Amino acid sequence: MRIQDPIHNPYSFDEEDAGEAEAHWEDGVPKYINLNLGITNITVENQDTNGERLTLCCQGVYKDDLVGFDLDIKRWHPWGLRDRTNYPRAYFDDLPHGVHINPEGFIEHGVKIVAREQETARLVRYMADHFGTRPEPILGTRQPNSVSLSSIAFSPEKHDVLSEFSAIKLAYDEFNESDGPSKAYWQAFLRIDPKIGAIRLEEKDIDYRQAQINVLFDALVFPKKAN
Repeated sequence: MRIQDPIHNPYSFDEEDAGEAEAHWEDGVPKYINLNLGITNITVENQDTNGERLTLCCQGVYKDDLVGFDLDIKRWHPWGLRDRTNYPRAYFDDLPHGVHINPEGFIEHGVKIVAREQETARLVRYMADHFGTRPEPILGTRQPNSVSLSSIAFSPEKHDVLSEFSAIKLAYDEFNESDGPSKAYWQAFLRIDPKIGAIRLEEKDIDYRQAQINVLFDALVFPKKAN
């Protein structure tokens, strides 16, 4: 994994792949907002039978301010997709498509977002300005200073995040269904490119925009002190 400096102007705006959702976007709000951050430091930690975990320091510079968060992630992700090259062909005989999610590749707590105090606070503030919405905490004080996410790698093979490109889908480990999907459920794509030492957090759908900012805001919430 290459170590590099924080990426300047980390936001990129994609206008493609609008599809049927185009009518639901508000005027003046970019269709997709992707966040690109440089990996400025890596820490490797052994965790017994759970294998190695990595802490990637992810940073960018926006309007002369340092923004970012730490990404705590499993180093080895199992193959998350099944296709005819890595799974018995008979499995696909009665299925309509050639690629399917491997349920064994869905990892609870596969990724954790860990706040970097003021850097993450500034990131939340700038994202709120871009999204045109304010954060609404979901997890509250149950998970202070980190938000645990489930992950599934869009890769046909087990791979090392430090040495191979990763495309990983993220979702909340826990959420309150009564809050509704736009607030309580979240999906996004995490791209990690070890050759250039950068990550990209991609929006999957505008319906999850509120939840995406909630993820980062939840990482900032500290438990209240007992009286």
